[in-house]
Amino acid sequence: MGAAAEADLALIPDLEPFGREDGYATVAGYLRIAANYQLITDNLLDLSHVEFMHPTFAAEEFIETTRAELIRQGTTVQSNRWKPQCKVSRFLRMFWTSDSVRGDARANMRWHPPATLYLDVGVTEVGAPIGEGVTLPFAHLLTPETKTGTHYFWAMIRDCRVDDAELNEQVHRIVTSAFADEDEPMIEAQQQEIGPDLDLMSLRPVLLHPDAAAVAARRVLAGLIDAERQPRGLAAGSPDVGASAGAASE
Repeated sequence: MGAAAEADLALIPDLEPFGREDGYATVAGYLRIAANYQLITDNLLDLSHVEFMHPTFAAEEFIETTRAELIRQGTTVQSNRWKPQCKVSRFLRMFWTSDSVRGDARANMRWHPPATLYLDVGVTEVGAPIGEGVTLPFAHLLTPETKTGTHYFWAMIRDCRVDDAELNEQVHRIVTSAFADEDEPMIEAQQQEIGPDLDLMSLRPVLLHPDAAAVAARRVLAGLIDAERQPRGLAAGSPDVGASAGAASE
């Protein structure tokens, strides 16, 4: 894994509030997916797929008001999806005590190279501050095994109904089904179509607006890999990942 003396603890991604011992309940799981880890990253950064592939997580009547945002800062890529005044999804209703049919929902995914992702999912009353609503942080941790195999670890924490063991089981069942029965078959089918030796981008795929974050992450990762492969001391400099934050809205 490298020389321990060269490890820099400051480079460990901040996944706060994961790691807190009090006041939170944690549900976690694992899958082995027969696909390259970058295809899984593509899927996680394309937040538009949720409404079409995950009925339990989907928000109704969201298209007209949805706003997508891409933010690059250093080597970090963030894909935000804001869904104001939408009908609240079945999943979020499991945690929301409001009687309101509509709320301001969000799904904001942050990627740290090479394959650590933090997802902020939540909902508030329309117009209310985020801190007054439901917040459900997810961690997605990808460990490549082979070119076409990945260990996928995930976890979700919550600060409500923390002692509800039945809710833990329900969440685990719903999330596992979404990943294993909906995402995994699609990703593995992509890998089979691409084959074991070709990179997706070499096939010149048609790219849509929701693909922007995934493409940005692939470019960052390619630059980091290229820099790492340079002879020590001869690298031309840091990869082209942006010296300052940049943002673009769709």
